[in-house]
Amino acid sequence: MATSKPLVGALGALALAVAGGTGWVLLSPAKDAGSAAAPAAAPESPKAGREFSADGGPGTGAVAAPGPAKGPLEVDPGDERDLHGPEGGYSAEEILAAAAKGEWMEVERMLAAGGSDDPRVRDAVLRGLADDRFRFKIADLVKYLKDPQVATLLLEAVRTEGNDYTRSAALRALAQVGGPGAVEAAADVLREAKPGSLLANNAALALGTLGTPEAARILVEGLRAAASGPGSAALREGLSRIRAPETLAALGEMLLDEAAPAAFRAALADALGRTRDPAVVNDLLKAVRDAGDEDLRHSCYRALAMVGSPEAARELLQVVQGAENDRRIEAARALAESTSRAVGPQIEEALRTPLDPVIRSYLVTALGRTGGPSSVEVLGKIVLEGTEEVGLRGAAARSLGQIGDGGASPVLVEALEKAPPGKEGQPLRSRFLEALNETARPEELPRIQRLREAAPEQTPDWFVLTQLVERLKRPQGAGK
Repeated sequence: MATSKPLVGALGALALAVAGGTGWVLLSPAKDAGSAAAPAAAPESPKAGREFSADGGPGTGAVAAPGPAKGPLEVDPGDERDLHGPEGGYSAEEILAAAAKGEWMEVERMLAAGGSDDPRVRDAVLRGLADDRFRFKIADLVKYLKDPQVATLLLEAVRTEGNDYTRSAALRALAQVGGPGAVEAAADVLREAKPGSLLANNAALALGTLGTPEAARILVEGLRAAASGPGSAALREGLSRIRAPETLAALGEMLLDEAAPAAFRAALADALGRTRDPAVVNDLLKAVRDAGDEDLRHSCYRALAMVGSPEAARELLQVVQGAENDRRIEAARALAESTSRAVGPQIEEALRTPLDPVIRSYLVTALGRTGGPSSVEVLGKIVLEGTEEVGLRGAAARSLGQIGDGGASPVLVEALEKAPPGKEGQPLRSRFLEALNETARPEELPRIQRLREAAPEQTPDWFVLTQLVERLKRPQGAGK
């Protein structure tokens, strides 16, 4: 990930700046949401729907700006004003009626059809940010509002002392509309709130969603100051939302700065991995090859696995097959956490070679997340191979169940037919049955019926097989 020398120099200086110091005048791929005019209708930000934590606690505070809540609206069916909106959407009265009933899914459907510029709809949505059950869902509806006052009112709500859940929802909403002062407001909350608190976490996520150079600078400053502190996870998650290529390049240069604290570099590697952007792989590869610190190396392995590009998988598998034993296990463990389908074929090839049983176990687990129909052959051989460790055979069966391909059905039936009887073989049979429950095809019904007939009645195997037989006898499409 190349970047210019002047840019690198600016970044280096900025990385060392304290909060309130010189700003990041380094990257400007898009207009800064903190200095641009408030948009009439903001586009949906990447990852805007992701939440750091579930909205759960009680909240009685209300967004101050919109004013008191109104009662249920009576809609006159004979009033055709703005019927379904001038642009094919729904009328304000229809949206307000659904909001008054708390039918926020319906409100979302209506707003998605054409938005709304009616101040009454705006106020209803903003009042909803105080709703204990749906506040974060309602925050996502703000992007459909076309009223120019939305950003101003959200700023007031964020800055008004009161219920942290309501302010957190307002932060989430503000991140989607941007506007003058959005970055500054989120930064102020981040600095003032208790690290690791709901409010601080949502402020970090808001900065990441805003994604401006200034927002990135603030997040990096926070991460440098508390790389392993209680707020570190939210800061890393905030940085992972950044998508501007220049900003990612700048973060990559910081990762490669050997003078920076190892804990900070490890946290930064995690943030880059969470972007899942292949553009960060080159910097991660450079960092992991030069890493003298164990935590940094482990973070880079995990980051490469999260990105999951073919290049990242090749690097990790080269470590698995040729490095020192502790590094091999680290890399294999990282692969076991990958969810990228691009990794699957390479893991299949690796499993066809001689490997340490511990390494094989991690790779077998990895295929459950990353494999597909082509993985059935290699996993099936492990399941059927009686000389393999029982734990490994069970892990292979579990991965077949996770993949859920019907091609595994005959393999698992055969494994059950050959499985040891009695209590000694029960754990392994249970694994086979769990996987078969996810992959069974009607073609295997006769063999499955014979397995049930052979199983002692009222045993765990008998109950599972009975349910499976009944399900396979149903017409296709009738569900499990």
